[in-house]
Amino acid sequence: MTATIYNPTNDSLSARIQAWKEVCRANEQMQDSMKLQDSAWSDRLGEKQDRLYAQQVISDSYKQAVNSLSKQDLQNALDSQLINKQDYQNIIIAKRTIQSQQRSSNISKQQIKQHNHSR
Repeated sequence: MTATIYNPTNDSLSARIQAWKEVCRANEQMQDSMKLQDSAWSDRLGEKQDRLYAQQVISDSYKQAVNSLSKQDLQNALDSQLINKQDYQNIIIAKRTIQSQQRSSNISKQQIKQHNHSR
């Protein structure tokens, strides 16, 4: 099981949106800390390896949060004002990016398998 910070309190739309927002805040904080890694603050932020691990956990959690929301969920969240139009658009873009990355990864894995079998 992989580590995650995406932990909605239940499966309701509002809980999933709230958990998505928490992951977004963590991502913003991580980006800010990565910008400071070469500054005088770097020794207070922890080891670089630990920050990179945290960054991967947050990235994976963001993907999990985005994938938990269907287009219909997003429309309902927008209609209910749980998210704004910018959030809606950001999640749609993220969903497309994640799907594209997954397709590329699957193609690469298939090519490796085919290459290994052709030996």
